[in-house]
Amino acid sequence: MHHSIVRGLGAIIIIFCALYGTVYAQRASLTGRISDAAGAVIPGAQVTITNINTGVSRETVSNDEGYYTLPQLLPGEYRTVVRKDGFRPLQQSG
Repeated sequence: MHHSIVRGLGAIIIIFCALYGTVYAQRASLTGRISDAAGAVIPGAQVTITNINTGVSRETVSNDEGYYTLPQLLPGEYRTVVRKDGFRPLQQSG
């Protein structure tokens, strides 16, 4: 009886690892650089990305060089909004 429990637990662990690896592998990151029309970088811009199908949002802020990264995004269609005081908000979908 003890061996069948261990085998069953082993099978569950193998299935979980296979599923986890599959789900984890289907993620992506979004990286960009915020700049104005003249090409000057904009640090401290708030970047919000929203999955259009689920409504789940993630936020980050651009660094001193204007770069931002949003890691571990699930596949889907997203809307991105960038905001910074003194600038019009910029929205992009698709």
